[in-house]
Amino acid sequence: MELLYNNKSLPGSKAEWSSSKTSVATVNENGRVTAKARGTATITAEYKGEKVKIKVEVE
Repeated sequence: MELLYNNKSLPGSKAEWSSSKTSVATVNENGRVTAKARGTATITAEYKGEKVKIKVEVE
């Protein structure tokens, strides 16, 4: 996944990453998502007040 800000590539480490359900999927400070259990979670990247959310499904 590539994170863009103002149409420029932004290294993942500059964004704040979070998962809505860490029991389903976790995300580290570099944006790497790890599946934990079956279900759905929303991964959020935030940078300078802007947020991008992506729904992930673990089967």
